[in-house]
Amino acid sequence: MFTLSDVIDGCTVYVSAVDPPPIAAPSTVASPSAAAGPSSTYLLRLRGIPWNGTHADVVEFLRGIPLDDDAIFMCVAPDGTPNGSAIVRFSHKADMDAAMKRHKEKMHHRYIEVFPAAESELIAAKAATLPPPVISPSALVLRLRGLPFTASDQDLRDFLEMDPGT
Repeated sequence: MFTLSDVIDGCTVYVSAVDPPPIAAPSTVASPSAAAGPSSTYLLRLRGIPWNGTHADVVEFLRGIPLDDDAIFMCVAPDGTPNGSAIVRFSHKADMDAAMKRHKEKMHHRYIEVFPAAESELIAAKAATLPPPVISPSALVLRLRGLPFTASDQDLRDFLEMDPGT
């Protein structure tokens, strides 16, 4: 998701994508850089975590598999409540493969689905936790629909500066 804020004729203009980009479907490659070698990172999504599940529950579920301190990201719904999933980053493919073997094992009373995740899923999950921008009451808000998801801030600036007669 992107936002653009600029000042035009003394008014602050905020432009944001109305619809968030679709989350990429899980692939067999954990991340775009997964084939690059030992410095690559590998991502898995854990789905089915109890609503009251915690970071510690995920660590316990993956007991015996090395994890960095910031390896687990607990996903939330738009209202900020847990959505029952987490994305876990592994430094080594062997660790990811070991975690994949936990597919359909139980955490408390629920079975957990474990499958590969894309880097874009982690980015989208983290973006969902960001607070919306604070817009002053005197700001002019312009919402543009139907933008391609590849549109950049510069594309929007160029579009807004176009002469309508061309």
